[in-house]
Amino acid sequence: MTLSRYRAPLPGARTLEVFRGVESDLYRHLAEGRVGPYLRAAPRTYRRLGSARLHDGVLSIGRDGTVLAVRLADERRRSR
Repeated sequence: MTLSRYRAPLPGARTLEVFRGVESDLYRHLAEGRVGPYLRAAPRTYRRLGSARLHDGVLSIGRDGTVLAVRLADERRRSR
């Protein structure tokens, strides 16, 4: 999975974390300019990953193979 990660501090030693990206094979198709294989592979990727869950946040998987994950991190737990 090719991901970008963003963090925003919140009150109470918490942080909002957002991850976005695309499945690695799909990214490779796009990076190499192979749109046809990407369009054929994206629905298979969605079916494979569409039921995935994130235990500590919200996960959205698009039919185009993109992924968006959001979670709240408690920095007090990490420092222990």
